[in-house]
Amino acid sequence: MVPIKSPLHKRSPIGVAGVWAARRQRGAATVLTALLVGLAVMASTFAVVQYVGTSQDQSVTTHAQTQAQMNAWLGAEVVRQYLANLTVTQRDSLLTAVQAGPAAGTALTLSTGSDIILAKLMNSSSASIFVAQITGTTAVGSKAQSKVTLDVRYGVVYKSGLPDPTTALTAGMNTNLSGSVEVKGSTPAQKTLSIDGDLVSRGYSITGVETLNVTGTANLDSSGAYGTVNSNCDVVFVQGASALIVNARRHICGSGGARASTQATANGSINLATTGNGGLSAIGGTSFTDTCSATGTAANAATNTAATCPGPDPARGPGVDMYTSSNSGSATNVTTLANVYIGSGSIDDLWAGGDLYVIGNSNPTVSGKVGGQKIGGNHGGTVTPGQPGPSITPVSKVVVPTSTPFNANDYRTSANYAFYLSGTKLLVDVKDVNGVTDATYLLGNPSANAGYDNICATTNTACNGQNRVMNVCATGNGCITQSNTGWRVDRELQPGVVWFDDDLTVNNGPYYNTFVTTGNVTTSGSHSVYAPNYAGYSGTVGGTAYAPGGICTRADGTAITNYPSNFCAGNAFKSAAASGLGRYAYAAGSFTGTYAAANYVGGNVTFAGGSTVYGYVLAGNGVTTSGNVTVHGYVVTQGLKGKQSSNASSVDGTMVIDLTKMPSTLSDPDDPGNPGGSGTTVTILSTRYL
Repeated sequence: MVPIKSPLHKRSPIGVAGVWAARRQRGAATVLTALLVGLAVMASTFAVVQYVGTSQDQSVTTHAQTQAQMNAWLGAEVVRQYLANLTVTQRDSLLTAVQAGPAAGTALTLSTGSDIILAKLMNSSSASIFVAQITGTTAVGSKAQSKVTLDVRYGVVYKSGLPDPTTALTAGMNTNLSGSVEVKGSTPAQKTLSIDGDLVSRGYSITGVETLNVTGTANLDSSGAYGTVNSNCDVVFVQGASALIVNARRHICGSGGARASTQATANGSINLATTGNGGLSAIGGTSFTDTCSATGTAANAATNTAATCPGPDPARGPGVDMYTSSNSGSATNVTTLANVYIGSGSIDDLWAGGDLYVIGNSNPTVSGKVGGQKIGGNHGGTVTPGQPGPSITPVSKVVVPTSTPFNANDYRTSANYAFYLSGTKLLVDVKDVNGVTDATYLLGNPSANAGYDNICATTNTACNGQNRVMNVCATGNGCITQSNTGWRVDRELQPGVVWFDDDLTVNNGPYYNTFVTTGNVTTSGSHSVYAPNYAGYSGTVGGTAYAPGGICTRADGTAITNYPSNFCAGNAFKSAAASGLGRYAYAAGSFTGTYAAANYVGGNVTFAGGSTVYGYVLAGNGVTTSGNVTVHGYVVTQGLKGKQSSNASSVDGTMVIDLTKMPSTLSDPDDPGNPGGSGTTVTILSTRYL
């Protein structure tokens, strides 16, 4: 028996004394044994148990067989509750132990005595599907001894793991913008780009963005005009870029016509030798890198590719530097705990804790007070020396929301269609589809026979058009193929959530689907996709038309035969179906076992020009765009392959993020979580007697 750590000593689904005592125990086998002591009380609720005696001398074999069956089913419920109480981390630890175990399974003793229940977790288990063999034995040692073994497949879904974004872009990685970005939003949060890493822009324009939140360096290399820029590192302005408000926990610098027209505040130093600045405030400190997470800062300087401010000139020292050989700066007011350097510019109101340096033969106009003295040159105005320095509130750190690392494997059993390759066979698990029994089916392969895109029973040698269950295409054939480069979809599929094990290319459209893939996603052609929650029941939500049709009925009321029944229940749309995946048009990336950047697979979403997406986008790693791309929903990149400088999202061409027209089913779905539990739902997918 392989001991497996269990959470049940912390929380048990059945609150009885035997379970509380088990909290002092360690090891899954011990915990599960204690759990069954508590669940034995529950066994009395099974009607059949009321009719079966416990005597080892029981002589009615049929009754013993029934008791053995009930013991096996009771064991199935024990294991289900056990799995449901695991966190993702505990699940990963358990899965690692089971997959490394013997092919015959990892045995767990659930009870002993005259009625014995044994369970084995099989090493064919995966992150989303656990397989168990459960044996119930009754009347041990008597003439009526009977044994029954049940093979059970459990679907494990972690509902609380999907991001709930509030800003137009939430990026968990370095982001490069070399095209143009337009954000259309109704709230300040929607008009925000949040980037956990460096932001590098080269020759692009940006409109509709009120706030840039960057945990690394914001390198704004363009003629763009920004609202508020917040950085945990530097803010670098070049080639005339400007902002109303700038806050940096390290330095602020700029060249050309760069300026902060309202207010710039830095915990370090400011170097803006330009005119038209509003207020400039610099603490001039050095202890400000605790939250600076830009690639190439203290943690990993060798890989830095983002331009950062050089810091104060050692010959001058920290503070506010408004002078270069070719430019002289001006500002409405300047406050600093350190020094101020100026050429022929002007400061209307100066308050410095250090000295005022007038560089060269300049003649600036400066009025205010300094803690030290005025050094060099002449200046107009009045500066009073020897005054106490100002008080400057340090810049607060930027915090970009994080979310659970996306793992497509966790959502396999949430999909209406899960496509995968088994040997040379193309298989699809179908779940919650009207008119089709939940099961695994054989998918017709166009390279092998004429029945492609149809599904048949797996007992068929080939799905050749005979005994077809349904067509996975919404119209005709030719919608899906598989090759050594992964899966490809070329025309409309049946509506719902579709899951693919490998890379995926999606061409043309329109589609009424959520595409989930364990690898990467690439779009091509004139592409359009409507997430299920965007399209809703009929394409119309609350009297407003959002899509040409819905996923339950067409816009004209025509019924869809193979609609996803979990979304379309009781003539109402269920936005929380499929673990909340219906909000997303795309969700990509996966890992096995415990997450680590080195073992993350795929996670990149690449949009070709002409792509129009109605719904959220979730990239486990990053997003790349080219040409004209429009997303009617939030964009989330998690950067799960790491924050090295070579791993960055890239926006080229024109990208529009439009949040002004989103149906309530998309932006305000029902809570898909599991209140009072771990957020995990475990269902029994299939059972059979062995």
